[in-house]
Amino acid sequence: MNGTSVRLVADSSLRIVDGGRVLIGGSPLTVLRFAAPIDLDDITSASVVDRLLDCGMAHPVIGTAPFDPTEVSIVVPVFDDVAGLAETLAGIRRAGTTGTAIVVVDDGSTEPDAIAATVALAGNPMIRLIRNETNRGPGGARNAGLELVDTPLVAFLDAGCVPEPGWLDALLPHFGDDRVALVAPRVHAEVSRTVEYRQESSPFGRRVAAAIRAYEARRSSLDLGDEPARVAPGTRVAYVPTACVVARTDEIRRIGGFDERLELGEDVDLVWRLAEDRRLRYEPAARVGHDIRSHPRAWLRRKFDYGTSAAPLALRHPAGPVPVRISRWSAAAWIAVAAGRPLAGTAVAAVSTALLIRKLALLDHPVAESVRLAGVGNVAAGALLANAVRRAWWPVALPFALVGPRPLRRTIVAAFLVPPILTWRPGSGVDPATWAVLSIADDLAYGAGVWSGCIRFRTVAPLVPDLSVGRVTAPR
Repeated sequence: MNGTSVRLVADSSLRIVDGGRVLIGGSPLTVLRFAAPIDLDDITSASVVDRLLDCGMAHPVIGTAPFDPTEVSIVVPVFDDVAGLAETLAGIRRAGTTGTAIVVVDDGSTEPDAIAATVALAGNPMIRLIRNETNRGPGGARNAGLELVDTPLVAFLDAGCVPEPGWLDALLPHFGDDRVALVAPRVHAEVSRTVEYRQESSPFGRRVAAAIRAYEARRSSLDLGDEPARVAPGTRVAYVPTACVVARTDEIRRIGGFDERLELGEDVDLVWRLAEDRRLRYEPAARVGHDIRSHPRAWLRRKFDYGTSAAPLALRHPAGPVPVRISRWSAAAWIAVAAGRPLAGTAVAAVSTALLIRKLALLDHPVAESVRLAGVGNVAAGALLANAVRRAWWPVALPFALVGPRPLRRTIVAAFLVPPILTWRPGSGVDPATWAVLSIADDLAYGAGVWSGCIRFRTVAPLVPDLSVGRVTAPR
């Protein structure tokens, strides 16, 4: 940790058993056994700290930041979003980042004078405006800004994203770990900042727009939740959007910046390339707001566009975008249930539990832990499979929901209806039925984008499940 004081906080998944000698948790689920009891508040071994961080069992709370805001340059790409740029620059000012250099990149906007006027109106002498005469896309705009950065750290902050006070204070301490190359805040949707593409005159249209705003405020694709995490493919937080991230400038340059050949998903691609040999962190204590597209067509189009990025990303990162990652045992158990053979599914689950007991034989209570892990794992696998049915596989699943065998029809209908209803919460601003409709529409639009990308790039990789995942890593 480069000599910086650090303490650990447990991930919500962590369970400490056998008197503190065995730790179970993380993502993917891991079991670690130690010769002596482990106390997260008093770990002196750097190798143990590294192991817990890299398993996702614990997260760092670093005392002192090795950089201050003057050692960060903020790159703000913008294309025609004059209002969004104004909000972003105002947010940077309110966040108290005085002395921080800002590079605004006009990525071929159709009204460059309006962009320039917005920058001038901000009245910040630390802002430098440059322009791409042709639109290079978000990756190209960020790369253009990166060329002018001469500070150790660079923050990429999209126009329309508004940092809250203290955002850098929560992110910068993570760079006390020399292996951390990038840290991302929580990017949450703000109902008060809604992008309207046309005025809704009908009461029904206004109700739909209001429902979308309420839904997005709680289920935004950019919002990765309120728990800290390591960032890596195949984990709970597999990627972070570069709508807002802070990174080491030399690390971004080392990997060649953003891949401008990607029309979408260039941010995920950059994150996964960095994650190959560096640590990346998600820190929700830092918060950044973003706008909401509440017009149904624009909202669904954005979800569709997100889906189209899966195919090109899969061609670059085979371990990246897959519809579901579960074990073969869990897949077999749920296939049996879907086929109307619940007893066979139970038998498969029982066999996998018995094998897990052997794997966890070093624990004091291997049977109880194995039953618990197997039960939780199979329930989680069912939820993941239902998610894949609604998103990636729905063009195939829907015909079977109409003409397939009755058990299969019931399973597919349940996969569509039950999870969306379970995610509804009182106070969400919409009723359960509307929430379920929006959730299903969200998934269908994304899945349509996935299939469109697969056809365009001639690959089925984003549709193929990964069944190589084991339930746990063995005790060690």
